[in-house]
Formats: sequence, structure tokens, C-alpha cells
Amino acid sequence: MKQIPEKRIITLIAGKMIGVLTESEEKELQQWITADSKNRVFYEQMLRTEYRKERNEYIENLNIDEKWECTQTSNLGNGQRQKRITLFKRIGIAASIAVMVSVGWIWNKEYNKDTVISLTRMEMPSPGSFKAMLIAGNGCQYRLQDTTLRISVDSCFTVVNNGKQLSYANVLETSTESEEQNTIIVPRGGEYEVVLSDQTKIYLNADSKLTFPVHFGKGKREVELEGEAYFIVSKDSIHPFIIRVGNRLNVEVLGTEFNITAYPDENTIATTLNQGSVQISDQQGILKLQPNQQSIFFKETGKMECRRVDASIYSAWTEGRIILENIPLKELMNRLSRWYDLQVVWHDEKSKDYHFSGEILRYENFSEILTMLEKATSVHFDVTGNQVNIRKK
Repeated sequence: MKQIPEKRIITLIAGKMIGVLTESEEKELQQWITADSKNRVFYEQMLRTEYRKERNEYIENLNIDEKWECTQTSNLGNGQRQKRITLFKRIGIAASIAVMVSVGWIWNKEYNKDTVISLTRMEMPSPGSFKAMLIAGNGCQYRLQDTTLRISVDSCFTVVNNGKQLSYANVLETSTESEEQNTIIVPRGGEYEVVLSDQTKIYLNADSKLTFPVHFGKGKREVELEGEAYFIVSKDSIHPFIIRVGNRLNVEVLGTEFNITAYPDENTIATTLNQGSVQISDQQGILKLQPNQQSIFFKETGKMECRRVDASIYSAWTEGRIILENIPLKELMNRLSRWYDLQVVWHDEKSKDYHFSGEILRYENFSEILTMLEKATSVHFDVTGNQVNIRKK
């Protein structure tokens, strides 16, 4: 086999790590890997070096512009240099140079040793799951997770939990509403479904709380929300369904589907309508929404505005997807921190303003999400346990 130059191997491994090799480049790399067992050992370890502390620290201290100039003035032949530059353009210059140089650094540090030190992949936070806590009116608490059970919520009613959904649908009808209020709390890193006594179905996102009566009587149907939830409200033209949100808004409907995002630590409350119609009231007045409209309530000013949106984007989380439409990194990390139960530490305030578009699967491996984000920006993520440190590369 023809000897492949060291710098070419480094470039191919870097391209493999980022996932942009062409078919011919893949073949070239595989030929080198199979040529020597030492090559294979080094290659398999290099695929894990993105999680190695030394490599992270090394990349943080790189002068990318300087390294790019070094690459451009390399003493490789013109054909090889052009091929490498073409590869870099596909990857993105800053990201590719950082990875390529770090691969070269590990090569020089490890490859020529008789024994290559094993590189251990850092443990990454796991995605959320179905879990919640039910607090009955009598103060009893029930852990809702991976279990089927029947729960007596007062002297008359029993509800059913199947490990992902709590159902009050079988509660017997009465002439008056139950005075007992139940609360379901979904922690960070969790999600849960609730079916109320009127058959209204509610999907609760991570870090959310819903308070509701065991049974709705003949009056209006009222619940209280903190966090995020998607509502599929059972139609009843006589009994309006009202959601009280953060002591600031009332969202009133008859029968419809919509999403409310109302986290206490965010500056806005958003109501996004998928089907039917809703009216939102505060101390200033009433705003009526039509499908694919969204109301934004600004907590600081007390003002509310309406805008046209694709409502399916805002309810995609109920299907296990996070759809991004030019949103800042700060907002994205807020979402991810709730779903993966993370603490986010910013070491560079400007990084919060990077904007993203695309789609992320809620159950995706967290390391893959971070790798994607690092490719798109000059931001570096360092994960220790459930803490994510965000720095500029």
C-alpha cells in the first residue's frame, strides 16, 4: 500500500469526526486503518477525543486564524493542499481547523508511543422521561413513574395512572364540582400526560405544574398552569375552560388545541393556537386568537401582542421534537436544560446571542446535540456531570 502522509491522515480523521468525508475519502481512511493494528487502535481512540479534557483545553487556547495561515502555507503539494481546503470549506474553517489541529496534537503526543493510553468517553446527561409527582387535596403525595396504580384522591373518586398518563376520566359525574384540588408537578428532565374528568387531555412539559379540581361541576372549568403545556380541551359550549396563568392572564376556550409557555424565569408568556379559538384576558383587555396565531404577554410592561406563526412548531415537543426557527442559543439552552436537567454556566455572554434553525430530537444523545452546535458556532461546551460550561473557542 502506498504510504499516506501523516498530515493527510490527520485531515481524514478530523473529517471523519465531523462527519463530512466523501466516499473516496472514507475508502482512503479505511485502507490506512486496516493496514496496521496500531492504526486501528489510534483511530478508535481518536473518535472519542472530543470528550477528552486535554483536547478541550488545547482547542480553547488555539489561535484559529494563525493555524489557518499555517495550513494554507503548508509544504504539501498543490493538489493535496487544494483537496484539504475543499474539505475545510465543507466543514467550516474554524471548526475544521480546531479539530484537525487537535487531532495532530494527539497524534504527536500519543501515536508514536508503544502503548496508546485509553481515552474514556465522558458520561453525558440522559434525556428526560415520563415522571411526575401528584399531590392530592389531603396532602398525600404519589410518585408517578413507570408504574400502574389506582389512586384514591378523596372519599369518592379513584384515578388511574399507567406510568405516563394520569387519568381522571372515570371519575363519576356529580351535580357539583369537587372542592378538592389536585396538583401534578413534572420535574426537570420529565414529562407527563393528564386526562381531566371532562376528557380534556393535557401534555405537561418538563419543570411544569398544573392545579385542577378532581371533578368539574356545572360551572366553568378552571385550572392553573405554571410552565409549559399543550391542551386538547374537550368541547362544551356551556362550560368554558379557563386556564389561569401566573396570576397575570386568563386563557378561555370552549373546545380547542393550543400550547401555553409560562415559565416563571422567562420574561414572556406565549399562547399559540393550533385549532379552534381562544381569548386571552388581562387587566388591560381581551385578545382573541385564530389558528396559527400566537399571543406574547410581556411581564415587565404588561403589554400583549399578536403575531402569525406556524403553530405546529410550538407543539412539536409533544412529538419528541424541538424545532428551531432562528432562536438564540440562550433560549435553546433553557429548553435543553429543562429536558436534560442541566445547570448552564455561561463564560461568554456574547455566545447567548448565536441564532439557530433546524430540528433536534428530544431523546437524542446529548453529546450529539453539542457536537452539532459546536460545528455551527465558535462556542465550546464542557460537560461535568449535569453542569454545562459554555465558552468561546
